[in-house]
Amino acid sequence: MITRIVCLVALVALALPAQLPSPPKQLEKFDATLGHWTGEGTVVMQKGMPEMKWTSRTHARKIMGGHFIRDDTRIDLVGMPGSLCFINFIAYDTHLGRFIQYTIGSHGQLGVNEIDWIDDQTFETVHTSMEMGKRTVERWIHKISDDKVSYTGQSADTGAWWTHVKGTNVRQKQGKTINLDIAAFMDAPAPEEMKKLSAMNGHYDMAGKWAMAPESPMQDFDGTEKIRSLWGGHVQETVAAGSNDYQGYGALVWNARDKTYRRFHLSSFGGFHGVTEASWAGEDELSFTQSAIFMGQRMISRSNLKLDDQGRLHSVNAYAMMPMGKPFNSFKAKYTLKAAKLGGN
Repeated sequence: MITRIVCLVALVALALPAQLPSPPKQLEKFDATLGHWTGEGTVVMQKGMPEMKWTSRTHARKIMGGHFIRDDTRIDLVGMPGSLCFINFIAYDTHLGRFIQYTIGSHGQLGVNEIDWIDDQTFETVHTSMEMGKRTVERWIHKISDDKVSYTGQSADTGAWWTHVKGTNVRQKQGKTINLDIAAFMDAPAPEEMKKLSAMNGHYDMAGKWAMAPESPMQDFDGTEKIRSLWGGHVQETVAAGSNDYQGYGALVWNARDKTYRRFHLSSFGGFHGVTEASWAGEDELSFTQSAIFMGQRMISRSNLKLDDQGRLHSVNAYAMMPMGKPFNSFKAKYTLKAAKLGGN
């Protein structure tokens, strides 16, 4: 859903351009992974099952002025119908000094993981998930060598580590746009909680006001938001644009285990990024909450999104609080629908 949760941050950035962080030089460590790639390898779906072959295409590039890296990947299983798609973003947390990877996939999951460099050519990510009722740990190791990137994915639940993915990507001099508009993996139906949000999809104009601090007068702001469903409705994607070349991206899924919506967002102003959670505050209102660090300070925000009688965006009202400060109305806006049901699936 919208970058509305970070609007305060973006607008503070408008007022304080001289203080905005530059794109982090630390992301240059991933420059060797940029470009177009083709890949192939094997996967074991479950421990003890035979290997299956797969092929892939990946396009990785820097976005939002170099604050983030985005890669789009499509994987095809040899001899099987359907594909898997992933959109990955790499960010650098300048306050905590670590790399963060945000991931969404056509299987309807959202991941937020740290990336650690083992040496100058090797990096890894580790994350946990629930697989068939068991807590599972996955470790992915990537090794860069000239124009190749090899990687392995290892898993463990109640026993020893075992390798479930092996593959190699080879750099290509040029490549075509990767089509990510596919059906959900195995045509799995979207959760009812995501179907409830589908009426929001569309292209909106947004006009409102914002304030930088409790004592500051509210100032005018305008922008656009494009919201669409991906992969059979398992993911809702938002692309935002606004004053002073502002760009924003967000992706939202339903977290069945915690019974809440979960969303990550990226902002071109200062490279702000983070995760929010949302729940219904009545039949026509969603409430988003977040605690994040921006420019070295902890920020707490709550944003209430009001829907009209057709389930479309109507208005938003946000409050924020900085250290040692009082809560204040940081942002409010109304939406005008320009076009409904954008492309996607």
